[in-house]
Amino acid sequence: MRAVLLLIVLVVACDDQETVAIVFAGDDASIELDATTHMTDGPFDPVGASDSGMRRDGGPFDQGIGPRVFNPHRPRVPNPSCRLPEPPPIGDYTFERAFPNLTFERPVWIGTAPHDNATMFVVEQGGLIRTFDNQPTAREARTFFDLSVSRRGNEEGLLGLAFHPSYEFNGRFYVHYSAGQDRCDGSARCSVISEFRRSNAGVARLDSERRLLVVEQPFSNHNGGALNFGPDGLLYISLGDGGAAGDPLGHGQNTDSLLGSILRIDVTPSQGRPYTIPTNNPFSDGGGRPEIWTWGVRNVWRMSFDQRTGALWAADVGQNRFEEIHRISGPGNLGWNIREGFECFAANQCRSEGLERPIHAYDHSEGESITGGGFYRGQRLPELWGKYLFADYESGRVWALDSDAGESSEARLLGAQSRVTHFGDDLEGNLFLTSFSSGIVRLVRRAAGAANEFPNRLSQTGCFTDTATHRMAPGVIPYFVNVPFWSDGLAKERYIAIPDGTQIRYRDEDGFDMPTGTVLIKTFYEQASGGAHGRRIETRMWTRFSSGWRGFTWKWRSDQSDADLISSGELVTIETDGQSSEWPLLDSMDCERCHTQASGYTLGWSKRQLHGRFDYAGGQADQLRALAEAGYLNMPDDAVLVSHPREGEADASFGEHARARLHVDCASCHRPGGFANARLDLRVTTPLAQTGLCDAAGQGRLGTEDGLLVDPGRPNQSVLLLRMSRRDDEGMPPIGSNRVHEEGQSRVRDWIESLPLCPVE
Repeated sequence: MRAVLLLIVLVVACDDQETVAIVFAGDDASIELDATTHMTDGPFDPVGASDSGMRRDGGPFDQGIGPRVFNPHRPRVPNPSCRLPEPPPIGDYTFERAFPNLTFERPVWIGTAPHDNATMFVVEQGGLIRTFDNQPTAREARTFFDLSVSRRGNEEGLLGLAFHPSYEFNGRFYVHYSAGQDRCDGSARCSVISEFRRSNAGVARLDSERRLLVVEQPFSNHNGGALNFGPDGLLYISLGDGGAAGDPLGHGQNTDSLLGSILRIDVTPSQGRPYTIPTNNPFSDGGGRPEIWTWGVRNVWRMSFDQRTGALWAADVGQNRFEEIHRISGPGNLGWNIREGFECFAANQCRSEGLERPIHAYDHSEGESITGGGFYRGQRLPELWGKYLFADYESGRVWALDSDAGESSEARLLGAQSRVTHFGDDLEGNLFLTSFSSGIVRLVRRAAGAANEFPNRLSQTGCFTDTATHRMAPGVIPYFVNVPFWSDGLAKERYIAIPDGTQIRYRDEDGFDMPTGTVLIKTFYEQASGGAHGRRIETRMWTRFSSGWRGFTWKWRSDQSDADLISSGELVTIETDGQSSEWPLLDSMDCERCHTQASGYTLGWSKRQLHGRFDYAGGQADQLRALAEAGYLNMPDDAVLVSHPREGEADASFGEHARARLHVDCASCHRPGGFANARLDLRVTTPLAQTGLCDAAGQGRLGTEDGLLVDPGRPNQSVLLLRMSRRDDEGMPPIGSNRVHEEGQSRVRDWIESLPLCPVE
């Protein structure tokens, strides 16, 4: 029988734009849908004024949600071309798991005890120290120490470890941990430096604790955390400036406070103290706290000694603009908060005299949270011998700096590894990195391969039939979300492509599991009058490779014919809502700051975002059902469908709208396992009493009376709302926006104003 081919061309004119849907039906049935209407974040009424037919609260997936007359995705269209090649390498090195059979929970330190290279120690932020054989084949990690710290997560917890130089004989080791009121001599939070001893059984004796220092902490961040015995046999301790932002209490330049300093003590008790003050400490005879060795510190998280020269290298986490590294050979003032990097922090108090300059600094286009560093003394990579390696926790970049570097020396970019928390070595000089995302890794040379063919132009990706008209390739289908992430007034179109023969599988409340080869596409537009499309600004792709997820950005050319891949972040000028502003184009590593393992990697792909009826060029359809019926999505029949309330949905409460906004804009970081400093859980599924928001103090008061994140009935006294109202160093979100979201701010304001009091768990 001869195949019958039916061609239907539907042209719809709307707002001076034409939407063309071409439908082919026959033996090789397929659909190519190019729907301009209702594919952006502009205002629309998806199912009429009543929004009837959309279940927002409850209802299993197998229940009907409207007629099944129209399915824009059925039959499923083959995807012959939209799959990106392996991503371009970053640097000449990559990373591999050093102990692939072992896993750790938030590892923050790795190393060995003196004179014993057979056993590795790993510190977990939650309070454990675990040991295992120093062999790649190690299969068991044993518990050496379990402090179970009462304050953990983000910048609090068990933070540092140092072994006494004579540990082999006396079994003494030292820890740096955060504590609550029960261990803080009455204050709400503190940092504790304690000595413990090893038992005859080879594990720590918890009853052997001898406290050396208890330092009150005003905020939860900037605790420092490093402990290092120097070549002089003395213990060096880093303490941050106490937290919040900008050093509001002035600890950095106050030598009567231990905060904002690197301390130097002899752990031998004397003169009524649990330690001895070295006589050559700068304030041993007065003028400041005698324990201080170096001051003017913001937050030195990690530091290490160059065994060749005896110098202490300290990486100080920056605030507004710069991250910096200091090579410390003696006492001195590192400059915070007078200077940041090589420049003034505040113009009205700037000076250079009497301040130690860093030997290296990088600005926030390269990263925003330095993790220092370690010296490579191993044999596998002789070209790196003696180099100081360091990383940026946020961007994932890992660099090498010559140990004889001067101020003009440039660091060499080695590769990328996300969420690096420490560089530690064994007694043979092998260097290991701890990472919240990958566990324990080591650096290896990148294998030589064929010339990279990653597409530099958007038209080369295989995901577009024509970039000039923004026509997608076959198999690339649109999707919609109920609550778009705020993007400074830009409109967005979203598409997805998955390899033929694969499906997206429902995982849980937070998201779906995507097959390797998935490409998520989002194009950002300026909005013209009436909500019509204006100039295309950028197209992002978030792609799952065999090695994991990675994002890319293509910047549209001025003639709108094509877009070019960017290698680093940059600012472009946009016009939205009659306002001109600077819009940040994000690079690959920036994407990973929000698209994290804790958030499920794919932020928009959750049932709360996708569930509902949406307008397509040929009619309305329930999105999840349409995707499932067409074979793109494997969704269990008993999955309960719940959705975020859309803007303008009148039957949703203030709280539902506000919690949805906080979930979308904030919860990728503010959740268990997230990377935000504040200990919050802003997922919409978390009861308000358990979010850490209500009647809870934030990091900094921002001019409020009590510094509460949410002060019921008092939005102007709620730090949460004030952070949403700013786009400076105190504002939120910290990335992806330079304009305040007035509508979202209004929703949160209304919600706080409506709260009579905070709920009780």
